[in-house]
Amino acid sequence: MREHLPSDQQIFGEIYINTAVLGAVKGYHYHTQTTEWFCVLSGQVVLGLYDTRSGNQAKISLDGDSPNIVRVPAFVAHGLKNVGLDTAMFLVYADTPYEPEHPDAERFDVFGMID
Repeated sequence: MREHLPSDQQIFGEIYINTAVLGAVKGYHYHTQTTEWFCVLSGQVVLGLYDTRSGNQAKISLDGDSPNIVRVPAFVAHGLKNVGLDTAMFLVYADTPYEPEHPDAERFDVFGMID
């Protein structure tokens, strides 16, 4: 499987599908090493972003009817909020696998900082 990875990447991270019911927020954290990519497959969400180093912030509307991929680098806090009428489904790829004994995630109230 390594032939599908960029030349500077030695391992495949993890990929998963998650859902969020109306009004739910998923995420509320940032990573110190991991980069993640998000793509909404169905529903409408707002992706809140807050750079913990610079203070830059953004909200990005994502819709499963016209999917886009958003890259979230390390140290950028993020959270997905379902703002649609139905359950939202989204695909996530992280470039490093989750390790329960060494989690690379710091809790951070993204929407509390950018609302």
